[in-house]
Amino acid sequence: MAGEDNIKGKGFDSLTTEQQRKMASKGGIASAKVKRKKRRFNELLNAMMDSKLTDPKEIAMIANTFPDLDPDEVTQESAILIAQMNKARKGNTEAFKAVRDTAGFKPVDKSEHTGAGGTPLQAPVITIKGVSGSGKK
Repeated sequence: MAGEDNIKGKGFDSLTTEQQRKMASKGGIASAKVKRKKRRFNELLNAMMDSKLTDPKEIAMIANTFPDLDPDEVTQESAILIAQMNKARKGNTEAFKAVRDTAGFKPVDKSEHTGAGGTPLQAPVITIKGVSGSGKK
C-alpha cells in the first residue's frame, strides 16, 4: 500500500477498521466545517467589496480624480483600487505590485537551470552493482 510506511509506529497501524472509519469520519466533518467557514468569509468579503461607498467626501474625491466613473456606482472595491493606484503613482512599489497583479499582469515565477553556455543540464548516470538501470521492478 502506498504511504503505509508513513503511519507505521504512530499508532494508526494498530487501529481496527471501525476505529479508522471513525477517525476518517471526524476528519471529513472537520474538513467540511473549515470549507464552510472559508465560503462564508468569501461571501462576506464579496458583499463588503460590492457595497456602495457612502462618504460624500470620498465620492467627490473619486469623481474629481476619475470623471468617467459614475459617482453612484463607486463601490468599496473601486475605492480600494483607486487608493492603491494613487499610492502606486507616488512610487509605492508594493501598491504597484498589487495593482499589476490584480490587473492580471503578474509575472510568472519560473526558474530555469542550464549548464555551461546555456545548454540543458544533464543528470549523471550512476551505476550500482546488482541494480538494473531502469529503476523499475
